Amino acid sequence: MKKCVKVIVFFALLLAMLMGLSFVFHHRWTGGDDVYSLNMSYKEEPENSIDVLYFGTSEISNSVFPTAMYDETGITGINFAVNHKSAITAYYQLEYALKYQKPKVVCCDFQSLFSGRLPSRTTEDETLYMKIYDTMPDLDIRLKLLAAMRKEDENVSVASYLFPVMRYHSMWSELTTEDFQSDAESRKDYKEYMNGCDLLTELKYKDERRPDIVDIVPEMWTGTGLDENLSKVSMRWYDKFIDLCKENDITVAALFPPKIRDASIKMDRWDKIYGYLSERGVEIIDYNTYEEVSRLGLELHKDYKDSAHLNYKGALTFSRDLAHVLSDKYGLEDHRGQDGFEKWDGYWEEFLEDPRYSVE
Repeated sequence: MKKCVKVIVFFALLLAMLMGLSFVFHHRWTGGDDVYSLNMSYKEEPENSIDVLYFGTSEISNSVFPTAMYDETGITGINFAVNHKSAITAYYQLEYALKYQKPKVVCCDFQSLFSGRLPSRTTEDETLYMKIYDTMPDLDIRLKLLAAMRKEDENVSVASYLFPVMRYHSMWSELTTEDFQSDAESRKDYKEYMNGCDLLTELKYKDERRPDIVDIVPEMWTGTGLDENLSKVSMRWYDKFIDLCKENDITVAALFPPKIRDASIKMDRWDKIYGYLSERGVEIIDYNTYEEVSRLGLELHKDYKDSAHLNYKGALTFSRDLAHVLSDKYGLEDHRGQDGFEKWDGYWEEFLEDPRYSVE
């Protein structure tokens, strides 16, 4: 009996030690896309005060600026998009979001339709899963995400997610005061008026991946004949994403920002993209055409950081136009000046005071 008690005590102490060390040895994920602070700030929003939610990859993270959209038409929104792509993480971000708000519209870029990336595929892919897991405030959703990751990818180390000290144990020489603070402390530097958007300040266009792109011309949208298959993993999780919205009477829209790097690949894939979305009743808002880029007046060396991402000036142009499209298409209410939206009424002025940006 005594031996059994000793074993229990030993493992209890080991568990407590791992949990204690994991409090220090885990990545904070602060910076431009401070997902933890965004999640916590979102949880504190007044009930049913958010009109539109945005999910997807960096093309949306860097281009959809809810504050500019509110300033333009009075619609509210939160940008949950992050760098890199996974339909699995998008689904659990949505599940978290719908616990606290019931938006009218959910926009997603569905960028993973042809790429079922799993955590063990590359370091870049694992980083995305780690970021979403580590910054998820609600334990129930975090554990469901981990279970889904393990089910889809047998190489996922459950222990390293539950006890991040096992992953970050080599951080001894890099520890700072911030590492000993609670995650909540990191919120003091979070700029709430960004509402999840990570605007890019680089105004000098550069794209080492596509040095051949020197101007925006119609020929960029000419297909190459490439034939790819939809990812079965991503289709399964996007189906869950769409179904969850429909269960909550929320309109789902596929949003394609004016990304020009892969315009020809988009055309190669378009029939399958359109077929998948139309079969599931997903509406399409497509800015990734030569006609739309021209209508907005976007210029390569003025509005783009590279051929895949708008800089903040291009993002402002795009966001203001998108605000009207969403407002008109879905009859969204103008909340400017309404009671309960005073915080939103002040966001644009807070943004204008940010020295990183210059708005004419």
